[in-house]
Amino acid sequence: MAGAGVLAVGLVLADTAPDPDEVTPGLLGFVVTFALALALLVLIRSFIKHLRRAQNAEQRLADEQLLAERAASGGRPAGGPVKAGSGDVIRVPDAADAPVADPPVADAPVADPPVADAPVADVPASTKERREEA
Repeated sequence: MAGAGVLAVGLVLADTAPDPDEVTPGLLGFVVTFALALALLVLIRSFIKHLRRAQNAEQRLADEQLLAERAASGGRPAGGPVKAGSGDVIRVPDAADAPVADPPVADAPVADPPVADAPVADVPASTKERREEA
């Protein structure tokens, strides 16, 4: 008999459907939607922060491996051109590397020889990068 009562209530509720133009989610629906949107923004921001940290850690590891390989090979690059700002030491040819030529004329000005093995200055880290490293 209990099943018949539930069926009767279900039929009564099915016959009295609300008008779709009058039904709104109300304040509770707004609050729940707003909370979900806020949680999504917090999660996206956290995800981006963790991705940046992982990329920085990966880059640091690659740099350390490269330095270890260079130290093992006597400090010479494995090949390819040296990029400025990469922390590499660029060798500038000096007078000992120049081919032998006629001695300079006494009246001609003599230029200073270039500095050999001058390190390339690194670009200072931005304030944001320093805060992320700390």
